Amino acid sequence: MQYLKDGLRQVEICESLNLTKSTVCKLAAKYNSTGSVEAGKSSGRPRVTSKREDNRFRRCAVINPLSSSEVIKIETATVASTRTIRRRLFDTGLLARRPAKKPLLNQQQRLKRIKFCKKYINWTSEDWSRVLFSDEATFQQFQSANGYV
Repeated sequence: MQYLKDGLRQVEICESLNLTKSTVCKLAAKYNSTGSVEAGKSSGRPRVTSKREDNRFRRCAVINPLSSSEVIKIETATVASTRTIRRRLFDTGLLARRPAKKPLLNQQQRLKRIKFCKKYINWTSEDWSRVLFSDEATFQQFQSANGYV
């Protein structure tokens, strides 16, 4: 509020800072009563965790990406809830993801793979360059009475 200390009127401050008169009036009143225009302490519940504890949560999650918030809570011995831990991890940029499930190979598929590998084990890159790999599938949107489109 250097403008007020310099003796400028509120109207002049409004014009120079492009603020409304009510805003400048409120700031001037606050400055006159408290000596500062800084925001006071806000209401609400204080945070359960500190920045240091938030960093510990993040470190545990980065070291073991598959650990749950319950495991992180036990490892860090915190009083914060699992929901709070998830929120803190989200605030640091870590998102919850589940690993993709991939089907396991049965015994017959394994044997076919081994047979294929043994058959072509001695092939060179030149041999493989003559092979055309494709992934084709036939799809039908409508089926006629005889089974063909």
